[in-house]
Amino acid sequence: MPNILTILTLAATGGLLIGYVAVAVDPALPFNPYPPATASSLFVTASPWRSTVLSPSPTSTHGQARWDTPTPLQLAVPSPTVSPAMPFTATVQLQVGPDCRHTYFAGTVGDSTGQPLEGYLVHIWGPGTDAVVAAGSEASGASRWEIAVPGNPTGGTWYVQLHRHSVVRSHPAVSPILSVEMPGGCEENLALIRFVQRAEESHLQGGSE
Repeated sequence: MPNILTILTLAATGGLLIGYVAVAVDPALPFNPYPPATASSLFVTASPWRSTVLSPSPTSTHGQARWDTPTPLQLAVPSPTVSPAMPFTATVQLQVGPDCRHTYFAGTVGDSTGQPLEGYLVHIWGPGTDAVVAAGSEASGASRWEIAVPGNPTGGTWYVQLHRHSVVRSHPAVSPILSVEMPGGCEENLALIRFVQRAEESHLQGGSE
């Protein structure tokens, strides 16, 4: 009898060992009392990423959108501002001066027919000078004017503008600002500037206000 119990005990022990080995090799066996958790119980399946898809426009064909060329932005182009024309124009001519002691600026003021006009002021500024002279200040003519820059003839840029004399001393400008480039030396040390009134401005006489 004891031999039979020993044999049964050994058989049970052997079977249990065989079962442990089998479970160790394959934990998913049906007789495993502690089966491993399934993947579905450990991981939650994420919702698929949804991207926004633009629906084709009514002009689409065969399910493919046809993008119309956008209308370019129309910018309002400002109209150029036209400055009113000055009553006087001017011409500049360089020539030999009366001597080689100075740089000279001289000229006349007249209307469109060549008649001299008085009552105007000539403003000259640049290297070595900033002066105003009245047309008609020269004895050689009713509308002549002349300015001598102190010192020997030198090169540089001077600016000249004609003004109308005013008793209230506002002296409005009546010509553009001229830029006169003097080369220096004695061969062209005189700038002869002639201010001419426009024909349409001939009714404006240059007298004192």
